[in-house]
Amino acid sequence: MKTTALSRAVLALSLTLFAAVPQSPANDLLAAAFAGDVIARYDGATGALVGTFATSPAPGVMDGPTAMVYGADGNLYVLNEFSKNVLRFDGTTGAFIDEFISAATFTTAGVPDPGDMELGPDGNLYISSHFPGGGPLFTAVWKFSGTTANDFLGPFASFGTVHHTHGLTFGPGGKLYLGDIDAGGPQQFDATSGAYLGALPLVPPFSVLFGDLTFTPGGTGDGNTGVIKDDGVTTTALIAPGGGESYWGILADGGYLYVGNKDTGTIKKFTDTGVFVSDFITGFYAPHAFDLIPMATPEPGSGLLLSAGLGLPRVAAQAEVDALNAA
Repeated sequence: MKTTALSRAVLALSLTLFAAVPQSPANDLLAAAFAGDVIARYDGATGALVGTFATSPAPGVMDGPTAMVYGADGNLYVLNEFSKNVLRFDGTTGAFIDEFISAATFTTAGVPDPGDMELGPDGNLYISSHFPGGGPLFTAVWKFSGTTANDFLGPFASFGTVHHTHGLTFGPGGKLYLGDIDAGGPQQFDATSGAYLGALPLVPPFSVLFGDLTFTPGGTGDGNTGVIKDDGVTTTALIAPGGGESYWGILADGGYLYVGNKDTGTIKKFTDTGVFVSDFITGFYAPHAFDLIPMATPEPGSGLLLSAGLGLPRVAAQAEVDALNAA
């Protein structure tokens, strides 16, 4: 689908009109430590380490935590790239409950390399892969029950080709967005049917390698070559790049943006207009914070963010569409 300047402007407007009102800063911050194979908990006001919130129930069962969501039952679901499973933990205590989706179920469903996970409006789990399933479908997003373990509900979305994708989110206007590194912009799908709605290109094009994607009140994002912002018509640089920084996890909360530096373990804090506030968490004890969420059901926002790690730029988008670029 060709995206005109008019349709891009309409998209920007819809992101604003359908946005939820941002809440005040949430509870403590949970960080998925991709390298440490734990979920760490930090004080939401001070950034001080509270302790380990959730750990692997046995060696190798949690390997490469890359995405977290709160389910309809209030529990925490953790997607793991290398152990290729979804683990369920008590949403308040962090106690292990079960392996909600097993590696065998992923294999049966045809998910080759699980990369991101979102809770859909219907309460089900939607999971993307860094690379699609095989032809002829080339599935990019798979649907699983959010209430019944190992219940694969079928392929959900595809754009019919092999692309390298990072970042998945449901956004305003009834759309599902998937960050596409090869296309240089998010792919768009109908959030109910999974029908392909076309790519959203950045104008002018930016060299963006997507890593994470979410909607945020302020519409800013950060990556190791800086932040770019798309207002629905024009894409511009928003935050200058920092040396030696490779960002992954992104969280928008209470008018602030938190981004995790994969290499140094620092989690930086910005205003939602992109103004640097502080190194909120320093010395993250297990680098590679690939996902950040508050200890509460994440509220929807009004801007699209995508993040990227080393060699994987991140993109952000707001009440316009912000893109975050890391090289």
